[in-house]
Amino acid sequence: MGSYSKLKINNLFVADTKRDIDPFLMILFRETDKCVEIKRVIDHYEYYDESEINDYISTLEYRANAQTIIDRLDILGYTLGTAQKYFEISRQNRLKSELDLRVRLEGYDFPEDNSSINYYESITVQEWMENIRFLVNNESRLNKRYPKSKNFEFMLGQGALHLYGFPGYDYRVLLRLILETSKNSELIYDLTELKDNIFDEEDELIEYAQHLLTEDFYRSQKTIILTEGSTDKSYIEKTLNLLYPHLSDYYRFFDYNTGNIPAGTGNLKTLIKSFSNACISNRVIAIFDNDAAGHEAKIELQKENLNDNIFITTYPNIELANNYPTIGPTGKSLHNINGQACSIEIYLGEDVLRKNDGELCPVEWKSKNKKINRYQGEIVEKKYVQKRFLKKLQKCTEDKTQITKHDWTALNKILHIIFSAFNAHDAEDLLSEAIENRNYV
Repeated sequence: MGSYSKLKINNLFVADTKRDIDPFLMILFRETDKCVEIKRVIDHYEYYDESEINDYISTLEYRANAQTIIDRLDILGYTLGTAQKYFEISRQNRLKSELDLRVRLEGYDFPEDNSSINYYESITVQEWMENIRFLVNNESRLNKRYPKSKNFEFMLGQGALHLYGFPGYDYRVLLRLILETSKNSELIYDLTELKDNIFDEEDELIEYAQHLLTEDFYRSQKTIILTEGSTDKSYIEKTLNLLYPHLSDYYRFFDYNTGNIPAGTGNLKTLIKSFSNACISNRVIAIFDNDAAGHEAKIELQKENLNDNIFITTYPNIELANNYPTIGPTGKSLHNINGQACSIEIYLGEDVLRKNDGELCPVEWKSKNKKINRYQGEIVEKKYVQKRFLKKLQKCTEDKTQITKHDWTALNKILHIIFSAFNAHDAEDLLSEAIENRNYV
């Protein structure tokens, strides 16, 4: 019979693979999701021999909650909007295929069955998601009821073998839609049957999956993050590890200290060009300060013929910076410092930037950038702000319950720029694949 890897959402069987893992599914997990347990056979398997009732087995599973997998799918480009568009394109493809098949079978003595055509003519992504929610949450059994529609009956008849009437072929799109309907569920990748026969429980299966995915390199390998310096790198990386530990392993931050490489706007600009010229295969996200020098560098790089796997951006505009205290030749005043004086310190949280007297640490204007006609500014008490942030970071790292008591708004905006950097590119690729699949349905 062979050994299978099996994917489930709660108790709903979704997919299996014979004698190996599915690398596209495997990279949705991290080694920290691995669970090795001793269970009774009757507690682990739905079907078993009576002679196994008192037997125990060592199980190997990767488990993660729905929101964790949703977040990971999003940064890989499988956003809800893209998944819904993929569904509609695939539905049209399948309908065309079913209609073409009926034409080819005219004149043959086959019983006429229009159930597939009727299904693909009428099913919407919203109805499909609502129906699949019943199956994931087992509501039809618990409440002895289910949606009374022919589309739901068709989905039941299709079962896991035909993806419950999902019209496409990409399991990651399937999962993104299902998990959106059931955010309290758990995704389980059961590799118990492969353990010992194919793998050992100590094997690094995520790394193995990455080796298999040479054709999906961008999504399987870590994205490299470039910042203007080691301080930016340290603060963003540590915040990512604190707030989104389930996503941190998808990124690698360039370390200026390791190679004793000088930091700064100009050096980051040179580094980006070097990465492009060297045809680095990994995706690269380069983030400049949201100041005059950063915007000048971004404008200049946008004129370069950089590779498509390099994303250039600046720190985002934030509300706090719209009316911020500054010091200039004419004295103290409030100004919008977005695009002129927002270094990483401005994003470390209002609780860090406000001194004991309640005043914000001011920005001092330095000089005018004539190329883009903007003034360049810099926060005055930089070391003070950095010291306070490191204390906040340490406090929250030691006690996670403190996280919600502090301000992470601006740093979260930076992280979400990182998470969504290639979403538009991925959506274009994924939907193009769906359109091309109409030739192979």
